[in-house]
Amino acid sequence: DAIEGVHLGENYSYILSADQAEYDEVINLVNTLIRGGIKVEKATRKFTVNDTDYPEGSYIISSAQAFRPYLEDLMERQDYPDQYLYPGGPPTPPYDLAGWTLPLQMGIEVEKVTDQIKVRTERVNDLEPPSGKVEKGNSTYYSLKAGENTSYKAVNQFLSTGTKVYQSSSGDFLVELSDVDALKGIASKTGADFYVSKGEEDDKEEIMPKKVGLYKSWVSNMDEGWTRWLLTEYGFDWDTLHNSDIQNVDLSQYDILILPDQSPSRIMHGHREGSMPEEFVGGIEIEGAKNIKQYVENGGRLLTFDGAGDFVIEQFGLPVRNSLSGLSPQQFFIPGSLIRAEVMESTYTTGMNREVAVSFSNSSAYSVIKQNYSGEGGEETTVERVDDPDVNIIMKYAESDLLMSGWAMGEDRYLSGRAAMIDIPHGDGNIIMVGFRPQFRGQPRATYKLIFNAILR
Repeated sequence: DAIEGVHLGENYSYILSADQAEYDEVINLVNTLIRGGIKVEKATRKFTVNDTDYPEGSYIISSAQAFRPYLEDLMERQDYPDQYLYPGGPPTPPYDLAGWTLPLQMGIEVEKVTDQIKVRTERVNDLEPPSGKVEKGNSTYYSLKAGENTSYKAVNQFLSTGTKVYQSSSGDFLVELSDVDALKGIASKTGADFYVSKGEEDDKEEIMPKKVGLYKSWVSNMDEGWTRWLLTEYGFDWDTLHNSDIQNVDLSQYDILILPDQSPSRIMHGHREGSMPEEFVGGIEIEGAKNIKQYVENGGRLLTFDGAGDFVIEQFGLPVRNSLSGLSPQQFFIPGSLIRAEVMESTYTTGMNREVAVSFSNSSAYSVIKQNYSGEGGEETTVERVDDPDVNIIMKYAESDLLMSGWAMGEDRYLSGRAAMIDIPHGDGNIIMVGFRPQFRGQPRATYKLIFNAILR
């Protein structure tokens, strides 16, 4: 039936240009499609469609194939219908998610064309290898673009072997290594591209190896598993920290602690007494919360995802609140969709586009709590004014047109313009709170760098 659609004039093609900032993610998308049985062609020369030029190496995926519905399901934006349990009642939640468009999550530009494409191609029969290459030339320093996820994998590879790595003022990485053969080996292994340095070595800051502490509750937590997968996949040095570790270990040995998405009660209290064997009950409890607080106040860095942010707000008394707390599904409902977000210029957003699609599943948004000087009788003028809280907004949800794929209700009223990621100084340390899950199921690769930069910078 899918192939029959061609005879009805419904044929079209998706073009993935080879000229994209993150070509490695283009390859990841192509390999994902191939694993699912999709036929992919690769252009062997440059070509033009609709007055747009595409370079050699661009990928072409025709809809005229048996798995067309699957191809559309991954590539097209989802438009989920409004459905309610009963008239005037809450919305009916989907079985799983409402929006998952892969190119949006991966930060990849895709052109959908109906015109005939006239170019020689070759069938991609096996998974495409990483694109890693080394630019020809001699230099003491080679650069890695911070806009490519594979660069971070290469950076960690170098740091683990004692090779000096720096970051220039542009955000790109500089590797102090002139051994071209060694660079080719890393490029082949990680997929990272190396370029001959063009003078950035005069303005650089050394990147030091980092140690990550990742909290793992005894309550099963998918988000912890995906975080652990991501840290392993990209070569970070990390330890699992269970409840007893959070309570008793000297946390100062870690450059950053990560609390994956989990409810405050699960983090604090875990499994109740009698529901599990004794060694698996309880959470971090008061002792663990105090240990984390002291760690941050003494100069540590804490990174939280989604619901874990509520835990930190409660325990640390931070001058922010989750704007979405307490809203009913009738007021606000996003059960797993892609939401448009604006990215501020920051060391935490190095290498990112100014707009991204974030994976939002009943997630969080933050508002700063400011002192109110007005009351029943007007504005108070006799009290000493205090400065607004020191809260840095790293990302915020878009002001309009928020829904990129999926289903959203009440987003314009309750989510528009709210902070999606914030950085709060606390004592000598700081707390970075991401209101969504930037590594959800390993799919939103366009927001991986929020984690990478938080660790390395």
